[in-house]
Amino acid sequence: MYLQETVEKLVPDIEINEIQLNAHLPISPEKYELLKKQTESNEILQKMKKINEEGWPLKKEELPEDLKMCWQFRNEITCIDNLLYKGLKLIIPTSLRKEMLQLIHETHMGIVKCKTRAREFMYWPGMMSAIQDIVEKCETCTVHNKNTNNKEPMITSKLPDRPSSKLAADLFQYKGEHHLLTVDYYSKWPEIDKLDELSSSNTICYLKKQISRIGYIDQLISREFAQFAKRIWICPYHN
Repeated sequence: MYLQETVEKLVPDIEINEIQLNAHLPISPEKYELLKKQTESNEILQKMKKINEEGWPLKKEELPEDLKMCWQFRNEITCIDNLLYKGLKLIIPTSLRKEMLQLIHETHMGIVKCKTRAREFMYWPGMMSAIQDIVEKCETCTVHNKNTNNKEPMITSKLPDRPSSKLAADLFQYKGEHHLLTVDYYSKWPEIDKLDELSSSNTICYLKKQISRIGYIDQLISREFAQFAKRIWICPYHN
């Protein structure tokens, strides 16, 4: 028993390429036809199409001046359905580039996201610079960035009218050992003690020892360390 021989119809390579290249383009059929029309009327793109069909010269110098910028990617250029592609990216005619820039930036994304979006499916020489320029000159983006990038104003502290009135305290670590730092707001005089342990009672004892050397204080400023928050303010001074 023999199976009946069948004839398989093969789709020409050109049609396969056309399906693969055109399917990923995020444009309407009307825009697609407009791109074809503008490509056909663009003198430089038609030169590119002709040279691509007839064969590229062996040397860059043999190209017309307005096509020398294509030399580096000449082997990537294809023509499908009268549209020119660089790899999978559609080469946009000059007359439609401004409109494409507006479409790329219509959601007011930043420079990096706009460039990423564009390079997925389109190309023309200088496209990256044009995208950066339109984003930087966008008034909407400028106003938005100005409002969102405002820095919080620095909170100033009133200078006391005498030494030892206002004291700042902080803890820090140096070479694996903990230290207590206090600074007088008025004179900027610092005091530093190495702590033998980081408990609240021990820290406060060292703090009181430093305070005793500068006199009575009205206000103590510190970060929210547990060592300062705990209310253990009665202890013998360290010798």
